[in-house]
Amino acid sequence: MKVLSIDPGQTSGWCYYRSDEGSIISGTWDLKVMSATKKRVAEPKHHRLVKLWKCLSEYVTTVDLVVVEGAQSFKRGLAAVESSHKFRGVIELFCGLHGIEIIMVQPADVKRFVTGDSVADKDRMSVTVFSRWGFKGSDDNECDSYAVMRWALEFLPQLKDCWLRRPLPNKNEA
Repeated sequence: MKVLSIDPGQTSGWCYYRSDEGSIISGTWDLKVMSATKKRVAEPKHHRLVKLWKCLSEYVTTVDLVVVEGAQSFKRGLAAVESSHKFRGVIELFCGLHGIEIIMVQPADVKRFVTGDSVADKDRMSVTVFSRWGFKGSDDNECDSYAVMRWALEFLPQLKDCWLRRPLPNKNEA
C-alpha cells in the first residue's frame, strides 16, 4: 500500500510511505503566493489552491490512500479558517476525481496518539516524534505529516497488513 499523509497549510507537510519497500520520503510544499512589489502585482490567493493541486498531481498514479490532518479551531482568525478549509476541499476533490481513498483525522487525535495530550503544542509534538521514532523534519509541518502517517499505520484497518515490521527510517538515513 502507498500512503500519502498531509498537514495542509500555506506550508504543507507531506509524508509518503510505501509498504512494499518500507520506505518513506517527506518534505514540505510551499503554497504561499507572491505578494505585490513596486514591480509586480500580487498573485491571486487562489493560486495557492492551484499549487496544491499540482503538488498532489505528482502522486496521482502512485498513491492508494491519502490521510489528511483535519481542521481544528483556530486562534489566528477568519482568514486562517477559510484557507484551511479550502486546502482540505482541494485535497478531497482531487482524491474524489482520481478515485483515491481519503481519510481525515482530527489534530487532537494525532496529538493524543503521539504525546498523550490532545492539546500538545508544536514544539512538544516535534520533540516527542523525534524521541519516539527518531524523525526530525525540516519544520513542524513535516513533523506533523509524519505523525499523521504514524497514526494511520497504527489505527487504520486497511493498513494493518502494512504494520511496520521494521521502523521507518529518518529521511536523512534513507
